[in-house]
Amino acid sequence: MCQHPNKVIRSAAWQRTASWQQDLGNFEAAHDALKEAMRADPDNPSHALLELVLLVSSQQIDLARQRAAFWYARVKRHQQEYPELVATIDLARTDPLRALRRLLARAPRRR
Repeated sequence: MCQHPNKVIRSAAWQRTASWQQDLGNFEAAHDALKEAMRADPDNPSHALLELVLLVSSQQIDLARQRAAFWYARVKRHQQEYPELVATIDLARTDPLRALRRLLARAPRRR
């Protein structure tokens, strides 16, 4: 799927690979997979949250703040479409850990 001609499918496959690598503790491979996802579909706002999760989980908090500022500049115009995403990224510019905790607290619980 990572070679699929459809950019959305290809990007989703790379995002899943990034998550999988992160779960295995392979942070460099996770970041490489995220780069491929962004290359496949550069305007996909879901890249922002995945990048923040990867950076926070690899203890790169300062870089997470910097990347949140970058992503906020890109997504703030989508406030009406993605208000929770924009609010999370806005908070992550100063406190990435709190932003992700707040997002997780709002996530539906699986049974």
